[in-house]
Amino acid sequence: MAIPLDAELIKEIMTHLPFDLTGGQKIALFQLLKDMEKPHAMQRLMEGDVGTGKTIVALIAAIHGIKVSERNTSPQPSPLRGEGEAARGTHKSPGYVFQLAQDFRKHPTNTESTLWEVLRNRGFL
Repeated sequence: MAIPLDAELIKEIMTHLPFDLTGGQKIALFQLLKDMEKPHAMQRLMEGDVGTGKTIVALIAAIHGIKVSERNTSPQPSPLRGEGEAARGTHKSPGYVFQLAQDFRKHPTNTESTLWEVLRNRGFL
């Protein structure tokens, strides 16, 4: 599914960060978001040294994708849940996806923990 770029949403997300993105981070984010506009699955590898901002670029793209998708679709049953009562649940908020991500990442770095907290406090989760 193609996810159209919403520049205003990206600007809003970036105003809630406790720091400014670097030029390289902005370029990587733009390239990633342009790939998300295409109707086929993206195949992109983001690489860089420790501390270069890979996590925040991916997180902004994920928030953008969730928010834009929420506007364009109704809640769907979760394919990630198991059988039984939990399988009947729906994605009611982006917080569900971020909780899943945190569950998969058992030992987040200090930077990742700070980003989760900032985004939660600013109402993005």
